[in-house]
Amino acid sequence: GVSSKWKSFSYSVLPAPIIGALVPGPLPTKAIVVAAFAAAQSAYFLAQAEYCLARATDAVALKARSAAVCDTYANQGARSAAVLPFTSALASLCAAATAAIVELPFLESMAATGGPAG
Repeated sequence: GVSSKWKSFSYSVLPAPIIGALVPGPLPTKAIVVAAFAAAQSAYFLAQAEYCLARATDAVALKARSAAVCDTYANQGARSAAVLPFTSALASLCAAATAAIVELPFLESMAATGGPAG
């Protein structure tokens, strides 16, 4: 919740002034120590943010690559499906040719006998 955000903020902001207060010496020395420690903290948190950003970028790239593979498979399926009407028409032609070849001897025998009634 909100209190955990404030705790996290306090844990990341307060160490530099506390360490500066514990360092012996005059105020300018303490200020230099606080500034150096704060710069180190900033570099650490920047590195953490860069790491999270790099992981997110990698995840997006993986998803984009997966989408490209899916698109390739979809295009391949569409290309395969485009052949189906031709193969269906070819199958119908083969069925008609087979029926004609099977019926042709029957029609010849009917013509030789003088018709269906004979």
